[in-house]
Amino acid sequence: MAKMTRQKRVVHSNMGKFIPVICLILLITILFCLPKEILYSHGEERWIPFMLTFIIIPFLLYKTLISFGVSGDYSIIVAALFVFISTVGLVLILGNEEKTAFAEYGTEAKGVVYRKWYSSGRHTKSEWLIRCHFYVGNKQYTTFSESDKENKYKIGDTLIILYNRTFPEQCVIQSLRE
Repeated sequence: MAKMTRQKRVVHSNMGKFIPVICLILLITILFCLPKEILYSHGEERWIPFMLTFIIIPFLLYKTLISFGVSGDYSIIVAALFVFISTVGLVLILGNEEKTAFAEYGTEAKGVVYRKWYSSGRHTKSEWLIRCHFYVGNKQYTTFSESDKENKYKIGDTLIILYNRTFPEQCVIQSLRE
């Protein structure tokens, strides 16, 4: 009877190691399948991909590797590689999806610069940034911050915005790309 209990404990302890693996698989799947509403959000939910990519998944990956007996140094390296590979993967996937969406559903609208500021810092490139408002029907949308490399636009200027007519939150300031 004691032998049976020991076997159950071993099986239970081994199964416990796979719970983080299952969580990792689920989180990575969620990361790469996030809906556009989260990826192009201007609200707090825009931090979900960042938190998953740079904090939650690397930490869980590190802890999972440690639980399987991988040394701490190798676990840190694998977690760092995950951050690099997933970031590059997301940028490539999203860039390709955006190009496809703009080619198929791209529509232009006039937008107005409503905010302009100089961004500088020790770890970031110093540059002028602008944001625009534009309308689709009666609904107002806002672009993300984009670089005004030549510093030629001012608040109130009218610029061309390219947006996805099926999802207007996906937009770029076309005038800055010309």
